[in-house]
Amino acid sequence: MGSLNYFLGIQVTRTDGGGLLLSQERYVNDLLKKAEMQDGRPCVTPLPSTVKFFAFGGSTFNNPKLYRSVVGSLQYLTVTRPELAYCILVKCILHYIRGTSNFGLLLQPADITIVAAYSDSDWGGDPDDKRSTGDFCVLLGKNLVSWCSKKQGLWLGQALRLSIEL
Repeated sequence: MGSLNYFLGIQVTRTDGGGLLLSQERYVNDLLKKAEMQDGRPCVTPLPSTVKFFAFGGSTFNNPKLYRSVVGSLQYLTVTRPELAYCILVKCILHYIRGTSNFGLLLQPADITIVAAYSDSDWGGDPDDKRSTGDFCVLLGKNLVSWCSKKQGLWLGQALRLSIEL
């Protein structure tokens, strides 16, 4: 059958060092056409770091069916683009993937089998409830093997106060 080049919307490219680059450039281009954003302004970051989100306010999307379809497609794109998993502004993400459509996940062979883990938090970054978002990634050698981004849960005092206020 030959070497693997394309499978389930994922392009597989062999690198000079024997690694594999998994990308979804063709899938991104199809998604941008579906959302009518193929000529949109490209962007190299998913969101500015100074953006604050609020639970209420903002504008609604004028085509809910297209919105749900695009969000579902973006979820599949996180297979090779884990940095998209926590972004919530769909139009900003579409501008970002237009500017970075050739990005992907690089898997490299390595003699080093050191496990490294990194974590970060925004320390109460949600302006509505002051909860933090924490995230981590785990690497085996140079390869990403696990990652997570999660909003801090309610602690008992917050849960009791919310139930009393309701």
